[in-house]
Amino acid sequence: VEGDLIIESGAVVNGNVTLLDGDLTLEGSINGDVTLLDGTLIVGESASLTGDCALLGASIEEAEGQFINCQSFSFPGLDRFLE
Repeated sequence: VEGDLIIESGAVVNGNVTLLDGDLTLEGSINGDVTLLDGTLIVGESASLTGDCALLGASIEEAEGQFINCQSFSFPGLDRFLE
């Protein structure tokens, strides 16, 4: 998906989520992996993730008491490939 994506509280995604150049707001559940390129993973109070998480040129904001284990990668010059 390109752009922003919101997974609302109570929603369940069974599969992997890949997001390019946007923010992923996670209030519900993802039963799969998350890959985020150049954006922000916003983790809400009711969020859950059962798979792996990779952030490439991206950041994470977690609600108090939440912890999502993500591997974060930084690539110099990544912006020029995403334009």
